[in-house]
Amino acid sequence: MVQYVITPWRDPRELIAVRAQFYPAGRSISELSEQQLREQREAVSRVHMWTLRGGCPHLVESTAALTAAMLSDAEGEGNAYGCCEYTLRLTYSMAFSR
Repeated sequence: MVQYVITPWRDPRELIAVRAQFYPAGRSISELSEQQLREQREAVSRVHMWTLRGGCPHLVESTAALTAAMLSDAEGEGNAYGCCEYTLRLTYSMAFSR
């Protein structure tokens, strides 16, 4: 009997593309170009979409949460998210505890 595996991504290439956006050539977030930061934000958004579809692996979701926290931290206190230090600490704690 055929058993189907349902994933939130279309094919394995899409998952590998998101992995490449999360980990661009082994650089730290302070060394990334603006284009690479945009790609990381896009990867976080894509994983959020996968989470809404259901069936997103826990490790992928946790990577997106930690990357979102790091992006918010890199933007500084006057960022678009309006994060203060306390909120940023909570975001990191949530990402690490997942």
